[in-house]
Amino acid sequence: MGLRTLIATTIALLAATAIVGATAIHVPDDEPTIQSGIDAASAGDTVLVDCGVYYEHDITMRPGVCLRSVTGSADCVTIDALEQGRVMLCQGGDKETILSGLTLTGGLATYRGHERQAHLGGGLYCPNSLDGPKVVECVFLENDSTRNGGGVHCGTSGTPVFRRCAFVRNWALNHGGGVYSTMGLGDQCAPSFEDCVFEGNEAAELGGGCCLYTDGGAILNLVGCEFIMNVAGGSGGALHVVRSHLTVDGCLFVGNSASYIGGALRVYHGESAELTGCTMVGNDAMQGSAVHTTKGDVDVDRSLIVFGLGGAAASCSVDGGVTFSCSNVYRNEGGDWVGCVEGQNLLEGNISTDPFFCGEQHPDLPYSIRLDSPCAPDGNECGVLIGARGVGCGPTAVRATTWGKLKALYR
Repeated sequence: MGLRTLIATTIALLAATAIVGATAIHVPDDEPTIQSGIDAASAGDTVLVDCGVYYEHDITMRPGVCLRSVTGSADCVTIDALEQGRVMLCQGGDKETILSGLTLTGGLATYRGHERQAHLGGGLYCPNSLDGPKVVECVFLENDSTRNGGGVHCGTSGTPVFRRCAFVRNWALNHGGGVYSTMGLGDQCAPSFEDCVFEGNEAAELGGGCCLYTDGGAILNLVGCEFIMNVAGGSGGALHVVRSHLTVDGCLFVGNSASYIGGALRVYHGESAELTGCTMVGNDAMQGSAVHTTKGDVDVDRSLIVFGLGGAAASCSVDGGVTFSCSNVYRNEGGDWVGCVEGQNLLEGNISTDPFFCGEQHPDLPYSIRLDSPCAPDGNECGVLIGARGVGCGPTAVRATTWGKLKALYR
């Protein structure tokens, strides 16, 4: 046997051994509670939870363990903390640490005894992570924090990943009603969100949906997300981002509000922010009903900002700037092409006209656009789709029917 063949065979045997060695622990058949199931697991094991409601709080995950409902759907397993503490702690999670198909609700993160960080992350607190955890098709519903991160708090370091998750009616006394992330000394916590929904979350100060704070230019990615009617008492009704490079692609922002600035988005001391193919409708703030930036540049491409309330569509302060291309800014109460974006209308393919949404007559596709819309590829000089939704008011798209089923459970 040659050396190369021997190495390949050894690797295959090790992989097979790892697979065989992995254990599936069933709750409640093998272990009576979710916590006891996790305690019995080792890295590489899966804890499978039967459908039902589990009244547990302060559950502590183990790195490398997969915690999953038997169906993989969030309507199968609900973990209700009954406001006795946060729902779950996931410290030091890596890329093999997985939460899948769970609803976390009733979490209350508040000061208790001498636990320094008990007030962070009502639903989930995940500090000191590595390349995880991965959170897939989970719902964070009606969790509270007396400081930051009503639904989720990601702290110190790591790159947690959230896919097809919903953050619904969570609340934080300070920042990040739905999600809050922060940094540690020399470390960055840079979560990413794909096809996630943030609806009805509230923060008394910053970031009703999300407040994402890094330092040194960490990259934050949001793709295909929806921010619906989130509220901030200060700024960033949907999203408040500090000292980060932000990319937002194909996201929908509807009816978010901030008492002062940035009804949908507030960029503060950001390196840069890029919004591509987004739709912002009916967001509300005194300054920047959709977007406000301070000491940061925001590039908006192929996006819709329409029907905003309060201030102008976009506003800037202290060397901030917003640049539009191939975008439609229309009928915002405080003005469209005014202030720091004055003169950009009719430049770089920008327009100001009714987008012709499908509307309430098509409740599954209200923010898709009609075939005759100027935001359709055939209707504008850029030849591109403007906005986050497709063209046509016909049958519901696949994404809307599959993901919409989960969202509808919690509205």
